[in-house]
Amino acid sequence: MGLTAYLDESGTHGESPTLILGGAIAKKGAWSRCERELRSLFKRYDVEAFHAIDIRPKRGSFKGWSQSKLQAFVLEFVALIFKRCAYCVTVACKPSDYAEVYESADTPSKPRKDTLYGLCFRITMLAMIDFISDRQWSWPLDVVLEHGHKHSGDAERIFDELKKAAPGGMLGEMVLKRKRDCEMLAIADALVHSIFKAKTGNPFVTPAAVRHEITIEEAVPREPTFQARFHTFNLTRDSLNQLVDALRS
Repeated sequence: MGLTAYLDESGTHGESPTLILGGAIAKKGAWSRCERELRSLFKRYDVEAFHAIDIRPKRGSFKGWSQSKLQAFVLEFVALIFKRCAYCVTVACKPSDYAEVYESADTPSKPRKDTLYGLCFRITMLAMIDFISDRQWSWPLDVVLEHGHKHSGDAERIFDELKKAAPGGMLGEMVLKRKRDCEMLAIADALVHSIFKAKTGNPFVTPAAVRHEITIEEAVPREPTFQARFHTFNLTRDSLNQLVDALRS
């Protein structure tokens, strides 16, 4: 059968107050249905290229849209995510906390420290591994990561490390793709950008704005064999200190 996760990041620019990385898991068949529905959604709204960062300022494909049209599009997009995805997860960490607590800590040279991007990727993968750990019938999990970040090589290293440590057959392959070549990365883009905006005080997706009683905070039943969930993790100073202690032990 097999599962695929699409991952993206937000908040990697200059002086961003936080970095968010995450995405969604679904069965390959569910992604195929999601891709057809996403293309239909984009066609109906005349969206040529989706970039979540363009939504609020109404740039790119959203230029000139009314607020009611924008809200209707976002509602349909979010409903589609929770209709087809089995599990969604995001991990957030402030660059200042990472630098002051984790990066500057005196630790042995081995094991190697992760970059900020890599650390958020590691926690995202561990959450996904935990989700599929008792669903062996659904293995393997393949991962598609948005191409272009300067530390994507760190994510590849971490994936290989986790694959070796995981039970045989749990993790498949990881590939890097550009958004223009992979429409499903729009799902991850929308998820991480919505959490980034929520954490920086300017959300474009809020629980009150989502139809069918679907919220980004609670578990929502989907297919009979899965429980759809949305988990958000914050790497606080305390949790970073715990990671430093683990490196020292």
